[in-house]
Amino acid sequence: MSKTYGNYVVVDGELGIIDEKVIEEAKELLLEHAEESMLETGVEIDKDRVEWVIRQAYKSSFGPVPEKLTEDSEPVITIGWKYIVNETE
Repeated sequence: MSKTYGNYVVVDGELGIIDEKVIEEAKELLLEHAEESMLETGVEIDKDRVEWVIRQAYKSSFGPVPEKLTEDSEPVITIGWKYIVNETE
């Protein structure tokens, strides 16, 4: 049995146009927060096992969605992490 942990942030912009530094800084901040919050649950993160998910999305009243819902939908980028912990660890 395993548990999956994760979180994400939304940044205004488009992949390919946004400066890669913005994505790297967001990943650093997310990892820092992940390490702190996971320690509170008793889990120490192995940075090499963190999986990153970076996707183009669009603003909507439901949150980020993968496709434009209206012509005025503004582009955003979701940057997230996922960490799987086996119960035996």
